[in-house]
Amino acid sequence: QCHTAYRQALDDLQGLVDPAVGMRQALDKLLKYYGDALGSLLYPLLPFFFGKHLKIFPRLIMNEVPLHACPLGVTPLRDYAGVAYGHSTARRTRMSRSAKRRIVMFP
Repeated sequence: QCHTAYRQALDDLQGLVDPAVGMRQALDKLLKYYGDALGSLLYPLLPFFFGKHLKIFPRLIMNEVPLHACPLGVTPLRDYAGVAYGHSTARRTRMSRSAKRRIVMFP
């Protein structure tokens, strides 16, 4: 539901001279939704995040969400810990299989 509204907002911006303001508002709503949804789960864990590096493996529609910017309270996740994104396990497996099929020649 939130992603549908987000995509609709982005579609409505097509053709505007400067869609940046509208994009920012749509993204802020999306981040607020995920901050509210994930906050109760992540907030108790924040003391364990300090000085750590989190690796996020988004799948499908979650690739649209910049989770590092999700507000936990008023502070984005990236301010608590380093954040990096990785491919899902299924994608990594496909990439690994593909790499094994390639022939690498060294001079």
